Amino acid sequence: MKGLILKDFFSMKKQLKMYLLLILGYMVLGLYMKKPAIIGPMLCMVGSLYFVQVFTMDETCEWKILERVLPLSAGKIVLSRYLLVLPVFGAAAVLYLILNLLLPLLPAVRTQGADMGMIGVLSFGSMLLIEAVLLPLLYRFGGNSRIYILLILAVFFSLFYAGSHFGAAEALWPLVGRLPWVFLLAGAASQIPSYALSVKIYKKKEFYKIPFTA
Repeated sequence: MKGLILKDFFSMKKQLKMYLLLILGYMVLGLYMKKPAIIGPMLCMVGSLYFVQVFTMDETCEWKILERVLPLSAGKIVLSRYLLVLPVFGAAAVLYLILNLLLPLLPAVRTQGADMGMIGVLSFGSMLLIEAVLLPLLYRFGGNSRIYILLILAVFFSLFYAGSHFGAAEALWPLVGRLPWVFLLAGAASQIPSYALSVKIYKKKEFYKIPFTA
């Protein structure tokens, strides 16, 4: 299963470089515009797009046929995709942490540490929720669909708007400050039913009829 996760990274080596440049560009843009709140939602968007492109790459190489001869059960094959969120999530969290450490050195960029922290929690919780919705859809319909991009962009702009007005909303209604944690917990909890649904969908695919050693 570890090999499947590494395969997804090595097969996307060129795209990972592009994503890194995109992230750095957005960081510079966010700081230049004095709106660092855009960076958290942007990391969420890039992470979600990565999952879509991984599936698209597999379809291009017809990997789904080859993986059926692996000595792994359907549950483990699907689980490898869900575990992929850990390094993607971790890399985004590290970048966001570095940004928060750099902000005090940039007095020209006005922001509140608490707001940036909550925006980060909200963004990463949303990324987990998006992934929980995307993966069953990707297993069912494949990666070549524009609806995924539209969904991710809709969430991105919603998060950006929410992050830009987070401080003002929290001042009017203190309970708003708890919503990011609700999103994070909901995103983590949603992985279980999402995984079960993905396994069920995967087993119904035609290529699943190819025998393999469990």
